[in-house]
Amino acid sequence: MGGSISRRVSRKGTSPSRRSAREKNDIVRALNNRASIQIELGKLGAARSSLREALELLPAQGQDSTRARTLFYLARTSGAGASSIEHLERAVECAERSGMEELTWKCLTDLGELYLAHGDTAKSYSLQHRAIVSIESLRRLAGSGEMRRRIPDPVLVPYERIVSLILTRKGGAGDVKEAFSYTERRRAQRLASLLREAMDRAGAAATTGCSNVSETLCRGSLL
Repeated sequence: MGGSISRRVSRKGTSPSRRSAREKNDIVRALNNRASIQIELGKLGAARSSLREALELLPAQGQDSTRARTLFYLARTSGAGASSIEHLERAVECAERSGMEELTWKCLTDLGELYLAHGDTAKSYSLQHRAIVSIESLRRLAGSGEMRRRIPDPVLVPYERIVSLILTRKGGAGDVKEAFSYTERRRAQRLASLLREAMDRAGAAATTGCSNVSETLCRGSLL
């Protein structure tokens, strides 16, 4: 995994200045994938190097989905400082423009944690709430079983974070009630997911049964 991906491509005969937009985007995706692995391995310096290389290859405008992922990973390598906040705020904008709901909520909840670390509980609460709205919107849009399987489940982090935020207030009856409402919303999401999975399985079984009947009828007609 060592060395620059873009330099290795250049050695194959294509100069950086003459690469097509598609080639550059493919390289950026490869750099993002490498950075993701480096982050998992705790190699944050190496990941930052990969991601900065990716940003240099991206055009000034466009490719929001790729840029959002690059900025999201870059924030994860940059600690809790102002640069991480800036990276995530840009990532949210790009993810929202490109309709990447899953990445949107991840950016929002991480951004909320950064604002909390800086003492801005009101901003943190607002961001965690936006993350939850994004998650619930994503689940409503997930019509197919395949799409639902791509959604992480259980998605607990923003719910846990907002409940923790609410309960660090004065702890009055209103706060407890609000915290409980978020707990119930998460439970409802989980139960709805289980119900949809059961419906998917039932539908698959019905389809298989119909196929078997059709095959039997075909065999009978040939006798």
